[in-house]
Amino acid sequence: MSGPKQHSWNKVIKVFRVHHWVKNILIFSPLLLSHQMQNLTAWWQATVTFLAFSLTASAVYIINDLLDLNSDRSHFSKKSRPFASGEVPLALGVVISPVLIVLAMAIGFTVQPRVDLLLIVYVCLNLAYSLRLKRVLFLDVLLLASFYLLRIFIGSVATGIPVSNWFMTFSLFLFLSLALVKRVSELTELDKEDSLNTGRGYLPGDKGVLISFGATSGYLSVLVLALYINGNDVQELYQYPNILWGLCLVLLYWLSRIWLLAGRGGVASDPIVFALKDKISFLTGLIAVAIWCAAWGLLPMPFIE
Repeated sequence: MSGPKQHSWNKVIKVFRVHHWVKNILIFSPLLLSHQMQNLTAWWQATVTFLAFSLTASAVYIINDLLDLNSDRSHFSKKSRPFASGEVPLALGVVISPVLIVLAMAIGFTVQPRVDLLLIVYVCLNLAYSLRLKRVLFLDVLLLASFYLLRIFIGSVATGIPVSNWFMTFSLFLFLSLALVKRVSELTELDKEDSLNTGRGYLPGDKGVLISFGATSGYLSVLVLALYINGNDVQELYQYPNILWGLCLVLLYWLSRIWLLAGRGGVASDPIVFALKDKISFLTGLIAVAIWCAAWGLLPMPFIE
């Protein structure tokens, strides 16, 4: 009896899309980039906000799955989702999603009321996206990018640590690029299935234009990073600021690679999920973290001394 029950619970847990919670690590970015590692209060506030936002995101995923039920059932890959496949009762999703939102609001309120306000904004924007805006050309990818920016902003509000315009501009171009990767990957999948039904405002013939938009946006994020490294602010935060130039090379490599793979159909519909499963992306991330730590002075640099 325990086997089938365990199997059923696994299907229920799947609707939460816990693996997508990794995106919410952006909530910690204001704390990390301000180098306030010793600020235990800020760590606690960011952690509680991370939990509240993750529960809200899971509720939104469930709501989106319920709203997209008919289109998911006719989609060649999304038809295997728990609700679309019938593995999880629809009534369960109707009950779980508001419970998660209420729980998230209660948790967020312990940090401060403005966290709850931003959670409500996130839910409303997602509903608008699912009901209509995901079919509006280019506005859809701008909204997808804004969801990432909202994670950064809510981390700033929760901890009381301001975010620089440099970082927000860098993030805007980077996540816009990744949002366009998602659209290109979807169009590539449709090419394989020889289908014209994108479910979005794009046509299969738009793929080349979207690739140019996305690659340009990605390279602009590298340019913003380079301008920041060349500025005065970085001298105050980092012991070896010139080492940060290595981040530009790492980011150029990773963005160029992911766009080449996206054009070939080698990237899953969600680039963040792809990066988590891709060994080269994981190694690239480790190198980027090592460069950041070395520039900060957390790693021994005898050859520079």
